Amino acid sequence: MNVLIITETYPPIARANASLMKDLSLEFRDHGDKVFVITVVESDTRPKKRLQISNEEEITVVRVFFKKYKGINYVRRGILEEMMPYVVSKNAARALSNVTFDLIVTYSPPLNMYKVIRKFSSKQSIKFLFLRDIHPQTGVDLGIIKSKLVYTFYRVKEKRLYKMSDHIFVQLPSDREFLLNNNPYLSPQNVSVLYNFKRIQNHNDSQKANQRDYLKEFGLENKFILVYAGNLSEAQDAQKILQLAEELKSFPDIAVVIMGFGKDKEKLMKIRQQMGLTNVLILDPLPKEEYEAFLKMCHVGIIHLNGNFKTHNFPGKTLDYMYAGIPIIAKLNVGNDLERIIREANCGYVSSSGLDELKPKIISLYKDEDLRKSLGRNGRSYLEENLTSKRAYNEMSRVFNLIIELRRNEAQSNPVRNL
Repeated sequence: MNVLIITETYPPIARANASLMKDLSLEFRDHGDKVFVITVVESDTRPKKRLQISNEEEITVVRVFFKKYKGINYVRRGILEEMMPYVVSKNAARALSNVTFDLIVTYSPPLNMYKVIRKFSSKQSIKFLFLRDIHPQTGVDLGIIKSKLVYTFYRVKEKRLYKMSDHIFVQLPSDREFLLNNNPYLSPQNVSVLYNFKRIQNHNDSQKANQRDYLKEFGLENKFILVYAGNLSEAQDAQKILQLAEELKSFPDIAVVIMGFGKDKEKLMKIRQQMGLTNVLILDPLPKEEYEAFLKMCHVGIIHLNGNFKTHNFPGKTLDYMYAGIPIIAKLNVGNDLERIIREANCGYVSSSGLDELKPKIISLYKDEDLRKSLGRNGRSYLEENLTSKRAYNEMSRVFNLIIELRRNEAQSNPVRNL
């Protein structure tokens, strides 16, 4: 069948959602489906071209170039995000106007992608929504959305996106509960949990990645490395990681590496300088294979989420740490189901109060190599058993076939309506 993946980001962009959608695309390809991807490429200057079409590992990738709209003033970003779906739809249609899609899978956020779905869906299309963050509620939780009018504006878009979707996959059970409680028009049978997932490679990291001596290159030789990888914004409240680094200054061979992107990155670099933290290294993201090779040289992976969240999050870095076989130290918002997963996997330690509570656990991992390796192995095993892209594909196929069967039964019971 023809499958369309609509995602704001896609490799080589080094973001968790980009990797997630790439892994899913490859899984559909491996099962004999013809896969198409529509994605956006941000440009600091006015794009000279709007469209790029390429065949990547037997996947047709349609990239639409657009002005940079992340990491800027929220008002300007909001305006550009309103324009973006129209530009994407108009330009992507030049490449895909003759293709009819059996399945359309859309990643959200952003909310506005419902306009792209509408452009490429037909009567026969089944539309899946990958809902990873619940907007606009997250904006309210983080203090970004303070106006009732702005909230209502985005809430209308949120409802349109949900109503357009045949099935919604949320990332945690608590998110499913929140979604159903706050959107009574949604049928419980049309909302299910699909944890984040990762494609398990049966080969070593690329030769290019293995040739790089990251420890020497980054000045980390003979260091015990605590790594935080990923987005740097209000959602992560990453300034608390710098406070942890300050508390660890008495251990001169412990280094804290922050490898990420986002609007707070420059702010963190200034704070690091003001605090005089020589044990903190802030790096740009690496390409996927190099990033995975670097993680294997680290000792502990850090997750940090803003405590104000009412909805819950399953950061993609969780799977990256598990894949690398390193234990996890996680500060989560209260009630986050990820705590249960980490405890069930027995792959690290969790707190909902603060990283300071986890400092003794970090010291234990620093001193006990056997404990560190044991927790890392547990995480890798849990990933391979429960959180693979193959399992995700199987669940999506089950739901797809169920919807097909329901439509067939409905057509048979209402022959006149379907003429």
